[in-house]
Amino acid sequence: MKKITVNIKAVLRLLLLAVGIFATLNGIVLTFTTNLNIGNLLTLFLGAFFLLWSVFYNKVSEKFPKVLKIVIIVLLAMVIAFCSFLFIYGSTNSINHEEDAIIVLGAGVHGEKPSRVLKDRLNAVLDYHSKNPDALIVVSGGKGPQESVTEAYAMEKYLLDNGVPKESIIKEEKATSTYENFTYSKELLDEYCGGDYTVAFISNEYHIYRASGIAKSAGISDITYFHSTTRWYSILPGTLRECLAVAKFWVLDK
Repeated sequence: MKKITVNIKAVLRLLLLAVGIFATLNGIVLTFTTNLNIGNLLTLFLGAFFLLWSVFYNKVSEKFPKVLKIVIIVLLAMVIAFCSFLFIYGSTNSINHEEDAIIVLGAGVHGEKPSRVLKDRLNAVLDYHSKNPDALIVVSGGKGPQESVTEAYAMEKYLLDNGVPKESIIKEEKATSTYENFTYSKELLDEYCGGDYTVAFISNEYHIYRASGIAKSAGISDITYFHSTTRWYSILPGTLRECLAVAKFWVLDK
């Protein structure tokens, strides 16, 4: 029998090339089909990084100090591990379907239509509404630089078109960050419900960890949550962007 040998360097180079091509194409497609954001830019940067590493693999192996290569690999492993933690943390729901109100955290809109990410959140809210129709729904989100209407307006329209009565919806149209989502939504709920009410929020899995902490910083100490499912092509840009956002939250607490 012939002895089969595996060229480890060739396998690693091929793996780097595959990841680089996937990340680059992922970033390009999302840049042209969604609003431009830091997550898409980070995905493009990561794709270009892996492509260049693959193309110049031999020169990198020869000229880069071994310590530097180890540091890069360790950092990549830490990012992968943390992204996995974010998904695991956010994949379990804490709602009991008895909350007095639901806060829907905004995301991008195209024209007057919710983006795929936002539509998935709204569909999860529709499912919740079918089980607890008495809960108020706070749609929270202002108008971004690439948007023609506020996120709250697009969310309200989508919910109305899908049978949610107008009296069940509260619009919050000023927020431009997660902290403001909770701060302004709390002000509206305090006005509508008084000081004694229970509330939950909806977002993507990777966003639940940070959003839960920010809700407490905004003065909502007891809050439950449930998640919408992130589509596969949004996982990489979403989690890369969230890693930076979590680091900011740890420093600024908002």
